[in-house]
Amino acid sequence: MAQQRSFQKYVSKHHENDLFDAVASFIPDNLDELHLWSYNIDVDNLDEENVSFDDMKVEQVFVNGDTLTNDIEFDVLVSGAIYFSKCDRHNDYEDSCNAWFRVNCRATIDGELKNFKVHDVETYDKKKNRFHRRLSDALVPIISSEDVEFEAEQFLKLYFPVAMEIPQRIDPLLIAEKMGLTVEYHEISEDGNIFGQIYFHDALLDGKEIKAKTILIDPRVIESRGIGGLNNTIMHECVHWHKHRLAFELVRLFQPELSNITTTKEEFDGLIEKNMTPTDWLEIQARKITPKILMPKKMFKQEVETFMRPDGGSGIVDQLLIIEGTISELASFFTVSKLSAKIRMVELGYEIAIGASNYVDGHPVPPHSWKQGAVSANQTYSIGFVDATIETLKNPRLLVAIKKELNLIFHRD
Repeated sequence: MAQQRSFQKYVSKHHENDLFDAVASFIPDNLDELHLWSYNIDVDNLDEENVSFDDMKVEQVFVNGDTLTNDIEFDVLVSGAIYFSKCDRHNDYEDSCNAWFRVNCRATIDGELKNFKVHDVETYDKKKNRFHRRLSDALVPIISSEDVEFEAEQFLKLYFPVAMEIPQRIDPLLIAEKMGLTVEYHEISEDGNIFGQIYFHDALLDGKEIKAKTILIDPRVIESRGIGGLNNTIMHECVHWHKHRLAFELVRLFQPELSNITTTKEEFDGLIEKNMTPTDWLEIQARKITPKILMPKKMFKQEVETFMRPDGGSGIVDQLLIIEGTISELASFFTVSKLSAKIRMVELGYEIAIGASNYVDGHPVPPHSWKQGAVSANQTYSIGFVDATIETLKNPRLLVAIKKELNLIFHRD
């Protein structure tokens, strides 16, 4: 997607007068709430006509993240100077205080910020947080790692609630239909680098009209990533529609020709959560939420227990013998890739899956286990030939240890 923009800057530029008028009207009728102070003037007995507001600045904008439409609610925090004066028979006195205000606004974002309206004004209390879930300045949902599971469950409650009660395959096509989205198949790029696109507005692709609310899928994704990759791509685009329309609409305020969000191989192959752009956050959110929709936590764990204990076995040896089969069964049941099923198992506490379905230098590594907690999800005891060579060059003691172990292996009876 194109470069992100600032909602705060847009509001400040296009609605500064509306905000100023709202605060200026609020001040005279609410002097008792302003906590004015002065060494020269009795602020408890000011006349309204001797109080004015100026030098306003938009400090921050908080956007309610609970909306599912283009109608948004947001609080604009503004600061400014309140000037006041008083006269007696001998002198005129003037003074000022800085103050902050919270201006609650409503609007519709659709090509422009339509129907802008100030709903309420109050003095700012930093301890008061009106919105439980918020959007960033780029209108990207603020989702913590702890909330990703919650987001997936909320999505399913809206579009596929039965999946929260009965273990079953999640049908991305059915969910897309319930969301009012249409899935079409068309080669998007020459090299197949683009897996899918979600269109928020009508557009042309190779002379063909693509209507808004269309998910475009490159059919070659099935060849490169299998049916699990296809399901992941469709659901990924559904998540974009569900969570990221407002971020897209903000960019359109500056670039009206923009029509879609693209999912590429690079975005699937991994993003580093460091110095990421708002566009990167859109992708990493969709990437994290999607597997949790396709493999709901409670139902997935229920199926893991079913596959892991077919005969009531509970020992670590029994589990090692069946772990790779379990991963395959889960992948088949939920119609996802084996890697996705394995990662989901590890996320949900099945550490034994870390040692299964691994490959080094193109060769499978036998399933293995270790003391619980010895390694994390992104660690391994296996190493490829090239990496091993590099490590032995860097660490001579490691080379000696390896030679000693190899010598023992070759001289065993």
